Amino acid sequence: MGYVVHHRRIRVCSPTPGTARLLRLLTAACALVALAITAPTAGAIVGGTDQTSDAFAAPLAFLTITDSSGVGWCSGTLISPTVVMTAAHCVYETGRRGNLLGVSTPSEIVVRVGSRNVSNAALGTKAAVVAVLPQPYYRWDGSRHNHDVALLALDRAMPQAPAALAEQHPDAGKPLVIAGYGSTSTFDNSRPGALKEALIDAADPKSCTLVSESFDPSWLFCGAASGDPALPGGTSCYGDSGGPAFAYENTAVNLVVEGIISYGSQPSCESSRSYLVLVSSERGFIDRALATAPQNWTTLRDLPPSAKVRAVHRRLGRRGVLSLRIDDDKSRRSRVRIVFYTHAGKRLGRAFRSVPTNQWVEFDLGRSSRRFSGSICVQGSDGTEKKSNVACAADTVE
Repeated sequence: MGYVVHHRRIRVCSPTPGTARLLRLLTAACALVALAITAPTAGAIVGGTDQTSDAFAAPLAFLTITDSSGVGWCSGTLISPTVVMTAAHCVYETGRRGNLLGVSTPSEIVVRVGSRNVSNAALGTKAAVVAVLPQPYYRWDGSRHNHDVALLALDRAMPQAPAALAEQHPDAGKPLVIAGYGSTSTFDNSRPGALKEALIDAADPKSCTLVSESFDPSWLFCGAASGDPALPGGTSCYGDSGGPAFAYENTAVNLVVEGIISYGSQPSCESSRSYLVLVSSERGFIDRALATAPQNWTTLRDLPPSAKVRAVHRRLGRRGVLSLRIDDDKSRRSRVRIVFYTHAGKRLGRAFRSVPTNQWVEFDLGRSSRRFSGSICVQGSDGTEKKSNVACAADTVE
């Protein structure tokens, strides 16, 4: 089964598995399968209500991310006067094969906090971003997200009251209020507008596993639209990614964030179940970041590795040498997969578990009994299983 991630991009109707930032911003709209994607990302709450109070909207954050590939939107939560929490897939560019291509720069992100309708520029407080910190163990394997949380440091303190962070997992059946800016239906391509909220019930972890085989209850939980008449039920959709799930009993006086919208179980927002990151399980990362000055967040980051490979030219009947390099900011060794392609498209793959990083490494190639022109592609992964780009070069025998 594929999974849907919820972030949103202009002029895009639905995300595809290889569309980097597209997957990021569509967070809740597609069923919240969190990019276990097939993963469509989530958006602006399907069902629910847009009749939110100023107090409820106060810590809600709307993210606009602009880069060379377009414009995307996500949701988030103010958790300190100067820090917004969102989904990591909102700030990462991801490749079709699960490689992480890079993190958004602060200048590419603009945040608006406390707005009940982001189509009205007079509502809420606008802020620039000065630092971006994705969870070091975040990774995207081409079908699902892991540890999908990131923090954004703002250029000034917000006047709105931040939300509190949960310290315990929500029990099965606990009512939660999800919120976000984004699509109100699977095929809603309009620009983000009103903030919406909806009631969901935390589900039994066993039922979450049945819907999503990759479900890990140590850091994820799932929920479905509630039937409680006190507040309309709903699901997350494209653009809701990164938005909060608040403990329902506290929404009137003290907003407590229990979860972060990550992905949906179905491509259709209307029939999807929402999957959310457990805030209580990420408190170690979050608390450490809040205790560290944003200018020093680089010491807490673990960026994905990058791969390079040089072209190989061999003489008929003679051995050759393959030179590759995996650069990484943390890991001293990398797991490397090497794939050889011939002109006919046939391939042979090999994996090496402990290749030194940050230096050129040579591999001996055997003799070839025939001439051909093909290619070699390499990809590395670090200690947290984050994958590099796929680097390719010519492989010829003359």
